[in-house]
Amino acid sequence: MTATGELSLSVLERVKEAWRPRFLANGIEPYDYEVTTQRIARWEDWLPEWRRTAEEHVAAAEEAARAGHGATAAQYKRLAAMCLHFGHFNVVEPESDWLAAQRRKAELFRDVLPYLDPPAERVAIPFAGIAMPAHLRHPRDAEGRPRVAGRTPVVLYFSGLDSTKEEATTFEDVLLSRGLATVTFDGPGQGETWERMPGRVDWEKAASAVVDFVEKGTDLDASRIVAVGVSLGGYLVMRSAALEPRIRAAAGIGGRFDQSDRDLEDPMHGPRFLHFWGARTVAEARPLMTASTLDGVIEKMDRPVLVVHGARDTLATPENAHRIVERTGGPSTWVLYPEGNHVCNNIPHKYRPLVADWLAQQIGLKV
Repeated sequence: MTATGELSLSVLERVKEAWRPRFLANGIEPYDYEVTTQRIARWEDWLPEWRRTAEEHVAAAEEAARAGHGATAAQYKRLAAMCLHFGHFNVVEPESDWLAAQRRKAELFRDVLPYLDPPAERVAIPFAGIAMPAHLRHPRDAEGRPRVAGRTPVVLYFSGLDSTKEEATTFEDVLLSRGLATVTFDGPGQGETWERMPGRVDWEKAASAVVDFVEKGTDLDASRIVAVGVSLGGYLVMRSAALEPRIRAAAGIGGRFDQSDRDLEDPMHGPRFLHFWGARTVAEARPLMTASTLDGVIEKMDRPVLVVHGARDTLATPENAHRIVERTGGPSTWVLYPEGNHVCNNIPHKYRPLVADWLAQQIGLKV
């Protein structure tokens, strides 16, 4: 076997082992995971085989639509979109394949939004000459109807390095059940926004644009804005909240204090960081990673912070994340799950209710 083949197999086995909990926690059916990964013998087959499963769901959706079963069609489109998402999320080369899968995923998911429970509205958030696509969802009222009247408290959801707004719905559901509206957006370097704007060190400016959007709305309570982020989003949410005083509390899961020690030569993770930044070389991306730190920033955070981590997290070590609670300028809470992996995706039934309850409590909701 060639060196390239050995590398390909090594990356493939790491992906299969590392990401299975994440897939299942965020909408992939266990059956789809098993049958699709069983077909994948080479790294080069990862995206094509997930695309194959996605198109099977698209065919099922089209058949359901012809029979007049709109909800069933939406269910299959959602499965197709998630298969495409997890097919391309860690395959950024060639860029044309990533972009085609990303665009197709977003297109399919737009048809899903009215069928989510509660439903979602696609909105555009102005920022720096572009529009960041986002999903806005409202909790249900006492009669079970989506609550769109009145001033509803809201959670801003920060995705990670390779996650997008479409991946967040299962976590959103937990937040919505606590009476919180959710705004989940593709920020710089993420999802649909990536085409218009790569990642940036001053990512907090995009978060402030989302807060501006909330303030201008008629049905969201801009005085009760909280935020949550996962993985790289666990870093971004802390940086943004520290520099955006209108965010009243922030929770980060699987985040880091800084990004300077990330191995950009790692064949599994390095290309995705370069993709996020729109960088072509490690040398180009390195100073951006070094500048991505909470040093001198988190000290400005004078509002409550919650940091949740898994002791088995090898992508963002607990020691790195714990520096957030050590250095923050306000009250902090540290929760470490001994059995948790990265973002505690293997135990979402434990960490998500804890985070949702904590966020609700920070703005006076009784849950």
